This record gives sequence, C-alpha cells and structure tokens, in this order.
Amino acid sequence: MIFKEDKIHYKEHFKYLFQWIDKHCESEAKNHDNFYAQVIDFSMAKRRGFIDAFVEHKLEKINLSSYSQVLLDSHKTHLENEALNYLKGCQEHYRQSVTRIARNHEIVKHEDSAIFQSMALKLLKLDIM
Repeated sequence: MIFKEDKIHYKEHFKYLFQWIDKHCESEAKNHDNFYAQVIDFSMAKRRGFIDAFVEHKLEKINLSSYSQVLLDSHKTHLENEALNYLKGCQEHYRQSVTRIARNHEIVKHEDSAIFQSMALKLLKLDIM
C-alpha cells in the first residue's frame, strides 16, 4: 500500500486509467479490454479498487434503467469475475510473502520452513494447461 491508500483511492486511479485506455486505444484493437490488464502486489486495497473500478467502468457503458435488480446484481458478479482475468499478482511480491511466512515460526514450524518455501515457490511454475 502506498502511503496507506485505500480501495477508494485505487478505484479512482484505475477508473481514470480505464477511461484513458478507452479514449486512446480504441483504434488500436477491436477488443481493447486486454489493455486493462494489470500486475499488482498483493494489496487487498489495490485488488478491490481494481475490481470496483472495472465493474463501475463497464456499467457506465450500458443503460442501467433497463435492468432488473436481480439481473444487475448477476451482471455485477459476472463483471467482478471478468475483472479477475485482467489482474495478476507480482511474482517478486509473492516470493517476499513466502519468505516472510516461512520465517514466522508461529505459522510454519522451523523444521518445516524449507519444505514450505520449496512447495510454495513451485506454485510459480505450475503448468495448468
């Protein structure tokens, strides 16, 4: 978190970024949504700010009055899941978190620290295809 910024700050940041992308990149690609993709650290404020901004940005492009509340809620859930497709965690921050957790022997026993680190770091190389 930068200077203890909260999700509202990050939401405004990402909304501005999405608007800029729409304005300047529409002609670059038919579907320029891939330009929304971000690599961030593991800050929940950034993650939630990104998701909230993505949902709000997408909803601003449609006529909300034509949707029932049930359909609107369903669409918001769909957009939240879609936002996650454009969001990736930073490997370096992941490694730092693994090291920090491995050193906290209230979480990971001292004798299990090396195996924990090894297994957690293997997740970076997981081939899911």
